[in-house]
Amino acid sequence: MIKKLFLIRHGSAHEKEAHQKDFDRKLTSDGIRDSVLVGKYIFQHFKNPSIIISSSANRCAETASIIAEQLKFDTSKVDQRQDLYESSVRSLLQAVNELPEEADAVIIVAHNPSISYLADYLTEENVESMPPASLAVIEFQELEWAEVSEKNGDISLFLKPETLQKS
Repeated sequence: MIKKLFLIRHGSAHEKEAHQKDFDRKLTSDGIRDSVLVGKYIFQHFKNPSIIISSSANRCAETASIIAEQLKFDTSKVDQRQDLYESSVRSLLQAVNELPEEADAVIIVAHNPSISYLADYLTEENVESMPPASLAVIEFQELEWAEVSEKNGDISLFLKPETLQKS
């Protein structure tokens, strides 16, 4: 069985204001638009995910919720996780390795640089820094989630938001 991991960087967020926590930054109108486009693209081209996991930071939670809406996925079932905020590749990989085996398509919405580093770590590709609202789809052939590790996945798709805006 092929497992698909959708890695998504959150949409564009407002700059941090004075006395505002980075964690609380919200999406810009462009970030909202691009999140809608990513969700619609996934809905039109892929089987819906079993699980959506997101950093609990506002900009990730908003992105994940918008994508879930486009997928007709129950937004209350988006797993918002504090440990994915300011996460390392190791903590993101741990989240992947702990996924239930029956899940064959999973979305993770998180932050740079870790989300880009994870895509690079899991594949033979040299993944560039993922811009806001970009999508990397990584496929794993005949692997359990617990076996996912360095260079054992293949990128089947890498999309930047400007590509979706043109279509």
